[in-house]
Amino acid sequence: MQHHRDSSTSSRFPQRGTGGYLFAAVALLLLAVAVYGRVSGYGYLVTDDPKYITGNHWVRAGLTWEGVSWAFRTTYFSNWHPLTWLSLMLDTELFGADPRPRHLVNLALHWLNAVLLFAIGCRLLRAFWPALFMAALFVVHPLHAESVAWLAERKDLLCALFYFAAVLYYLSYAKRPNGTGLVVLIVLQALALMAKPMAVSLPLVLLLLDLFVVNRLDPVRLVRPRGWRQTELRAVVEKLPLLLLVAASMAITLAAQHDAMRTLQVLPLPDRFTNALISYTVYLRQLVMPVELAFFYPLVKPDVVADVLPALLLLGLVLLLAMRLRGHGLVLFGLGWFFLALVPVIGIVQVGAQAHADRYAYIPAAGVYLVVAYGLARLAPRLRVLPVLAACLVCFYAVLGWVQVGYWASSESLWARTAEVSGNSRDVRIGLFEAYLQSGKLAAAEIQARALLEEHPGNFSGYFAMGLLSGKKQEPAAAEYWFRQSLARRGDDASALFNLGNALAAQGRTAAAARSWRRALQLDPALRGARYNLMRMEQDVKQEFDAS
Repeated sequence: MQHHRDSSTSSRFPQRGTGGYLFAAVALLLLAVAVYGRVSGYGYLVTDDPKYITGNHWVRAGLTWEGVSWAFRTTYFSNWHPLTWLSLMLDTELFGADPRPRHLVNLALHWLNAVLLFAIGCRLLRAFWPALFMAALFVVHPLHAESVAWLAERKDLLCALFYFAAVLYYLSYAKRPNGTGLVVLIVLQALALMAKPMAVSLPLVLLLLDLFVVNRLDPVRLVRPRGWRQTELRAVVEKLPLLLLVAASMAITLAAQHDAMRTLQVLPLPDRFTNALISYTVYLRQLVMPVELAFFYPLVKPDVVADVLPALLLLGLVLLLAMRLRGHGLVLFGLGWFFLALVPVIGIVQVGAQAHADRYAYIPAAGVYLVVAYGLARLAPRLRVLPVLAACLVCFYAVLGWVQVGYWASSESLWARTAEVSGNSRDVRIGLFEAYLQSGKLAAAEIQARALLEEHPGNFSGYFAMGLLSGKKQEPAAAEYWFRQSLARRGDDASALFNLGNALAAQGRTAAAARSWRRALQLDPALRGARYNLMRMEQDVKQEFDAS
């Protein structure tokens, strides 16, 4: 089966070095700026940004040898992604604490990813305008606002950069496989994994290219005993080093996320598979009609009639479409890319309380865009109105994307929108509390804190929130009470211990405060505030000693 022949169209394939590529790059940049340009005025968010940047000692110190060593050794915040840490440290080295240029770096990375996707589209579709349409969808689609507008998601952008670069490079490598080319692929895979472990799907996506696009593997021959040719054997064997990197990354990630994972007792396997099934269809629906997007979607018990049956029906239709178009290799490859790339985050291994997340679609969505662009390339010569409709679709998604980016202007607007879409679950109330506390709206913050206590009486979060609120009100004795109550429910927690130390210090109990800060640093060596407080305390003691 010569799948790749179906991907060619009558459109002239633009040659390297022509002005077409420059035009495409500039057009994509203008689209990216139109949708995301205002992030250059955005600040930090209360969610995860303190862990990744503002409260992280190593990141705030910039690029140092100690920081580089920490980046490669740590599984801090339940992840091993040293390249992401190094990127954030480099930001500090270049821009200091200013969040605005950091946002511009995110925007630039998003644009570079779109350019790479355009190049992939040119190679696969052999048609300039469909490839540009594919990349334009990626640039403007509101489902990607979370990955671009949230500084803590730098890992998404970096992972996609090397993931897309590997796919693009493989299209050349597959024509003339060689040892040097394989080393390049291994390096690209390693860099993608060091940005975010979601790149574990890359070797399987490359195998899909072998099967359906570059014809290095024949799907019929592979199921026959002793039917493999030497070239086919090589195509499989050369993926082994990539799969070894995947195995290592999975082992590190599972160890790092062990404490954050939900056990089978809390979330049984049938519930996980049901959520995975529904999540696939949610992502497909959001790609088509990206409305009511939110930062957090809570896990809820699905309704068989309203949720499960429609999901089965939609996935069945997708399967029928794939079987009907099995002679069209790019359709099979695009759908395979989408489904395979989502496997690591689809919820079989459940980390956190979210059912799904917009950021998880950043890489997988490229497969769907490819299928849509392939349809445009095939049908445009017969339906001349189709290019106009495609341009209108890009504009439509650009407007929705611009609106979605607006919700990321502040923590308050983000969590208010999330509450509007997803309801007031525990995680949403925590987000709202932190947002109101950050903006100084203490009365609104107290409403959320007391709601947490009433709705989740045995949970750590309500007591911790009341402790933070008491500290903000300059009530250290009350803050001490609430932080001790929160520690009684969770045991050692770095944030609670740090804030308990602050409450003790405010009461003049410096020795007890120092013990609390040191314990917090043992649990979280990146906790910048505790390190700073201990340093200040040591300086004060030294000054008193010198004065005496």
